[in-house]
Amino acid sequence: MACLAAAVMITATTAAGAAADDKAPNAPSVQASGGAVDQPLIDAPVDVPGTAEPVTSIPLTDAAGDPTDVAVEGIETLTDADGAGSTEGAGSSSTAAGVAATMTTVAATDSVKDGASEEPSTTPGPTEQASPTEGPSETPTAEPTTTPEPTTEPAQPTPSDEPESAEPESPAPSDEPTEDPTPTEVPTDQPDGSADEGAELDDVAVLTDPMRTDEFMVAAITWNAATSLPEDSRIFLRVLEAGRWSEWLETGVEEGADDTGAKAGTDPFVTGGAEAVQVQIAGEAAELPADLQVVLVPSNPSEAEQEVTEPDAPDTMPQEEPTADVDDVALDPSGSSETSRNSDTSTATFSTAAYTSGDGPEVTAAATTAASVSRPQIITRSGWGVNESTSTWVPQYAELRAAVVHHTAGTNSYTREQSASIVRGIHHYHAVTRDWGDIGYNVLVDKYGQIFEGRKGTLASRDGHMVIGGHARPMNTHTLGISAMGDFTRVTAPQLILDRMADVVAWQFAKGGINAAGSSGLISPGSATRPAGQNLPRIFGHREVADTACPGDNIQGRLPAMIRDVYAAATRPPVGNVDGVTPSTDAVAVRGWAFDHDVGTAPIEVHVRVGTTVRKVTANRLRADVDRVYGTGSHHGFKVSVPTRPGTHEVCVRAIDPATGTGPRLECRDVTVYPPNRQAPIGHVDNVWPSVESVAVRGWAFDPDLGPAPIEVHVRVGTTVRKVTAKRLRADVDRAYGTGSHHGFEVSVPVRAGTHEMCVRAIDPVTGTGPRLGCREVTVYPPNEQTPIGHLDSVRASGQAVAVRGWAFDPDLGTSPIDVHVRVASAVSTVSANRLRADVDRVHGTGTHHGFEAAVPARAGTHEVCVRAIDPVTGTGPRLGCRDVTIARR
Repeated sequence: MACLAAAVMITATTAAGAAADDKAPNAPSVQASGGAVDQPLIDAPVDVPGTAEPVTSIPLTDAAGDPTDVAVEGIETLTDADGAGSTEGAGSSSTAAGVAATMTTVAATDSVKDGASEEPSTTPGPTEQASPTEGPSETPTAEPTTTPEPTTEPAQPTPSDEPESAEPESPAPSDEPTEDPTPTEVPTDQPDGSADEGAELDDVAVLTDPMRTDEFMVAAITWNAATSLPEDSRIFLRVLEAGRWSEWLETGVEEGADDTGAKAGTDPFVTGGAEAVQVQIAGEAAELPADLQVVLVPSNPSEAEQEVTEPDAPDTMPQEEPTADVDDVALDPSGSSETSRNSDTSTATFSTAAYTSGDGPEVTAAATTAASVSRPQIITRSGWGVNESTSTWVPQYAELRAAVVHHTAGTNSYTREQSASIVRGIHHYHAVTRDWGDIGYNVLVDKYGQIFEGRKGTLASRDGHMVIGGHARPMNTHTLGISAMGDFTRVTAPQLILDRMADVVAWQFAKGGINAAGSSGLISPGSATRPAGQNLPRIFGHREVADTACPGDNIQGRLPAMIRDVYAAATRPPVGNVDGVTPSTDAVAVRGWAFDHDVGTAPIEVHVRVGTTVRKVTANRLRADVDRVYGTGSHHGFKVSVPTRPGTHEVCVRAIDPATGTGPRLECRDVTVYPPNRQAPIGHVDNVWPSVESVAVRGWAFDPDLGPAPIEVHVRVGTTVRKVTAKRLRADVDRAYGTGSHHGFEVSVPVRAGTHEMCVRAIDPVTGTGPRLGCREVTVYPPNEQTPIGHLDSVRASGQAVAVRGWAFDPDLGTSPIDVHVRVASAVSTVSANRLRADVDRVHGTGTHHGFEAAVPARAGTHEVCVRAIDPVTGTGPRLGCRDVTIARR
């Protein structure tokens, strides 16, 4: 067929912010992680189909393969206009250049003969692409779940995660693009005027005149499957939409279903509602197939078909390019043609060596644990109005191993509201016209980010399996066929389309425990872009298994980035915990555990940085407790001592994903290393309570060198510091350390309303400083003020940007929206939380528009991303969450 991250969630496990090891009271324990919330399926009709209308067919050859009058009328028109006097069909040597105006004259003459009283209007220029004014609005139906926040504030209910979205880079769930999702023409080096020269008529087997028709959404060319097109033939169409003619656009032969049926045909050619069409087929006229015809499918097709043998001329005629240019276009397996080089798209690579060769290591489902990836919002078959009476194919299922990426043919000028009618048109073309019994694709995605269920059984497929489609013979079994709606051979596909495709593939791969960075085990049959016998990657373009341009250079060149996004979303990041950080006289000892779901019981590396010194250690020590919780083997512990000089140093620990060479940060904390014969103070912050105009802090601390003698603790809230002596009764500390029972502290620090950093430090009386026991942010509110409430649903890398989404509101403001601040590294962006989130209203009853989404540009590298809900009274507010995100290099 002429023819896809995720929402990518990156999480890190952090231990308590104490300088002491896990001997301290209330030490953290190993816990298992939770799951994602699926987005709702849209079953209600998304448009009003209107009255069912018949499909139009226009014969181009008869049962013997001889051209009809319609098929050669365009050749005759051009030959007459060029002074030949008569046409000799495809054998004429006349050129098509410079005779477009004659077509208008002919049409005007026909109009006079038919009694037309007006001159036909003419509108020069190619079709202008329709630009949506807003993205899809999505209304989740799943009830929020309660998600505790890692702060001292009460846990808040977490509404269901909305599906993300057309990267034009766009924030996810609502799918409103931040740039026009309409594909734009890619510049070429073709000299001015050369496009008008078109093809020599002796290269043309079929050229119709422009033909007026009833409005249609999908066009195609079909023929008797027992015959075939001439070798090296090329098929072009152009259509009249909203008074403007499109340029000539090519459509390829569609070899989708395993059982081809009685009719062969081209890819579905989608339109924005066209009322005229012109067809050109380059090749040998004597070798045309039998029963060649143009098929035009309306927005709500009936099972009836009307044949038109003498189509009328439209009022508006094309003014340029009387014939299509048939210069060959070489296919590039990587999509790195001039088109893709000139496209403003992300081509960051991930596992590109495995993608190019298809010979990467096989990762079996048994060795992988499925990540928790939410189902994106999908318009079901009933939602787009399928006619199930024409769906005669009985679903069959197979193990899912790969995704095949497609695009359709067409003008890309459809509106958001027309997308459902286009899907109905493709369904009718496949199910009825081609006699496949159902639509070939498993899933379709429009340029606005709307996702449509395709073949029956796609959403009913059990985990790790997929209903067998009809999209890429001979690779229909074991694959998910997903198609972008439009032609991206010469234009840039909106990033939103690839994001939504990645969402679907990540969801299915996660359910099946499929590693997107591995190989599929499917062997290439050979094509113009990939040799036969190669082990295909998990995500590949249609052109890699068939002689087709699908999915276009632009999408093909971005598949490595899609593999990266799907891998990040559908594959769990490493999991771990730092149990203890113990400073000594000349080193820092760190211990904990870490593993990667995707490598099973195999150990992974952990990187421990103390100041600027990094030590790499393999997490292969015995930890039976980890195996009891996760069931992934008992040897995932680590312990390392990093030498360092006396002083206070930042200690950071990171679990490394062997596939990417990086991974989540498990923890960062400050530790103080003391000279010989001195030990660091030990302590812990138990509780922090922000209240009206103050912050209360409670914990314990002591100095091993001083025995039962108390030490000072410094508590800083913002710029206010309170010094308190740790001498309150704490018998539990004595039981644990045997150093006396009076080492507790409790202090209330007055502070103005707002959000402040609170830090606690245990002071060594000899050095006047000491280890920091912990830091956290707290928000203090004025009297009668309530804190903003919200949740960070997802954070993911999206090309050269970070996409975030979630919800937030201020109980004091009712339905009024508030701002959210998104910080990527040191750059802060302000976003209004005013997008539709009906699920938040169902839980909190504070209005339906409190969602937020943002795409913040970021350089390549790993960045900390933090999101804060802003109280408009104080100008600050609680932090909703922080996560690390890695942006790949282009």
